[in-house]
Amino acid sequence: MLARADAIRPVAIGITLFIGVITLYLLRLAEGAPGVDARALAMTTLMIGQVCMVLTERSPDQPIWKRGLRGNRILVVALVATPVSLLAALYVPFLADILRLAPLSVPDWALAAAVALITTLWMEPVKAWRNRRIEGRGERTRVAV
Repeated sequence: MLARADAIRPVAIGITLFIGVITLYLLRLAEGAPGVDARALAMTTLMIGQVCMVLTERSPDQPIWKRGLRGNRILVVALVATPVSLLAALYVPFLADILRLAPLSVPDWALAAAVALITTLWMEPVKAWRNRRIEGRGERTRVAV
C-alpha cells in the first residue's frame, strides 16, 4: 500500500512546478512577448521539470545523487529522448511551426532550467537531511518523506 507521504510528495512537487511554469508563461506575456516565445519558455520549463520529477520520485527517501541511474535502462532512454525531443520541437522549423514554439535564447534556457530545478528538487535536501539524522541514530528503517 502506498504511504500517505508517498502520495502527497509528487502532488506537492507537481503543484510547485505548475506554479513556476504558469508564472513564467504569464510574466512573459505581460512583458509583451509573442505567444510562441511564452509557450516555448513554459514548455521547456515543464519538460525539464518533468525529468527532475522522474528522478526525484525514483526513491522516496534517498536523494537523487545517492540513487543514481543504475538498474533502469528505460529511464536512461527517457532521459536522453526527452531533451532530444524538446530540442527538435524548438529548433526543427516544421515541428516548431506545428507546435507554435520559438527557439529560446541562452538566458531563457537558464531561466527555464532554474525554475524547473527550484520547483522540483526542493525535497532532495530534506531527504538528505532526514537520512543523515536516521544514520546518526543508527536506524535502518525507511523514512516517509
